[in-house]
Order: sequence, then C-alpha cells, then structure tokens
Amino acid sequence: MDFSFLNKYYMFFINGAKNTILLAAFSVCIGVFLGMFLSLMKLSKNKFLNIISTAYIEFIRGTPLLVQLFIVYFGLPKIGIKFPDVPAFGSEFPAFMAGVVALSINSAAYVAEIIRAGIQAIDKGQMEAARSLGMPHNMAMRYIIIPQAFKNILPALGNEFIVVIKESSIASIIGIPEVMYNADTVRGNTFQPFEPLIVAAIIYFIMTFTLSKLFDEPTSALDPEMVGEVLDVMKKLASQGMTMVVVTHEMGFAKEVGDRVIFMDSGNIVEKGIPKEIFESPKHPRTKDFLSKVL
Repeated sequence: MDFSFLNKYYMFFINGAKNTILLAAFSVCIGVFLGMFLSLMKLSKNKFLNIISTAYIEFIRGTPLLVQLFIVYFGLPKIGIKFPDVPAFGSEFPAFMAGVVALSINSAAYVAEIIRAGIQAIDKGQMEAARSLGMPHNMAMRYIIIPQAFKNILPALGNEFIVVIKESSIASIIGIPEVMYNADTVRGNTFQPFEPLIVAAIIYFIMTFTLSKLFDEPTSALDPEMVGEVLDVMKKLASQGMTMVVVTHEMGFAKEVGDRVIFMDSGNIVEKGIPKEIFESPKHPRTKDFLSKVL
C-alpha cells in the first residue's frame, strides 16, 4: 500500500476531521436540548404532549437517517424553507446546516429516551422529599431530579456523541467536506481507491476511541480526600442563606448545617424534623438503629 499521497493531501483529512467534530458537536448539543423537552413531554400527564413526543420518537427511530437527511436538504427548500448562504462560512454552509438539522432531529429521538430512562431511574423518594419541603413539582424536577439524572446519563450521552460522529459520514452525500467526503475526493484525485479509506477509518477510530475514554466512568465517586473540601463549600453556601436539598451520609454535616432533616430508607420517608429532634430524640426504631451505628 502506498500512503505517499498524505504528503500532499494531509490537510484534507485534518480539515475533514474538524468539520466532522463540529457537525457532531452542534448536532448533539441541539439534540440534547430537543431531547430534554421530548422526554419531559413523554413523562407528562398531559396525554396530548405524550402522544406527540411518542409519535416523534417512534417515527424518527423507525426511519433511515439517509431519508431524513434528504427530506431536510431537498424537501425543505421545496416548501420555502431555505438555509442561509453565508459567504464567510463558505459555499458548503447551507449543506452543513442541513446536516446539523437532520442529525439533530435524529439524535433528539434517542437522547429523549436516554433522558427519560435517567429521570425514571431516580428514586421516587427524592421527589417525595423535595415536595415535603414545600418545593413545587417543576422546581423539584429542575433542581433535584434532572441534575441527578444528567449525572447518571453522561456515559450514555457520550456514547450518543460517538454514534453521531460515525453517522455524520452520511452527510458526505450532500457535499459536506467532512472526513468521508474528503477521503472520496482524495481517492478521485489519486486514483487510489483503498488507502484514503484506511486513513479515514483511522481518523474515525482516533476520534471515537478518545471520546470513549473521556466519557468512561465520569460519574465515579469523589476522592475521599476531597469530601471535606466539598462539605466546607456547602457549609459556606448554607451560611450565606442558600437553600439546598442535600442527600448525604455525613451525619455530622447534616446535624451541623441542616435546618430540616429527612431520614429515608428504601426510597420511603421514615422520619423528618429539625436536626435536634432527629439526632437527639429520634422516634422511629429504624432511625434509632441507624444513628446508633453511625454516630
């Protein structure tokens, strides 16, 4: 095999990799934004919203990405929806925008299911605890449930980013100069049908392998040496009057900082009250047993 063409065409592959990453990054960001709304619609008690989100998700997941890309790129201009031609971004900008829209629409359906599963995986007791403190449902979802869900689904979102990077190769069909398109250009210029594809495959592997390691176990537990620092920051925030709902096994911290303590077991509220009542005069046998072992 002869790879001497890289001396002349290496920038084709570098620029293609940049465009691939940009295409995937924009698509995933928009997909996460849309997916969040779709997941909340699907979890909503409003049947109309539930039906719309379910129909969208099933339709997008049940049709090929290539068909969706062609509908966006060729179909939308037919009904008067055209992508802007911005000279500063080059002649490929309309095609790039079409690729972002198609990949975003496709990614949103899968991200919606990822987020929905992440939200439903959160213990129901978390919502009960927040509501018992007087938080409205929307506020509890925003500040308690969704942040925990995102922490749990980060690896899955990272995997979705990797999938979109690989699927972005289909955008070469509409002329977006990403890795695959530029590899085909090099094949045509050099009359070497095989070697440029090997280079493209290596570039895809480097991008996806790097991202897979980046998102590998991002939600692992804190280093024990850092726990004290985190607790100090939370104490400072509490002293400044910030309202926080904190799930913790640090009983000393809860006793010192908490204004109201809720003891939960197996997702159910066992006992709640001010710290002095809970820690000095617990009423429930389960609370007494737990505190006797940890204090």
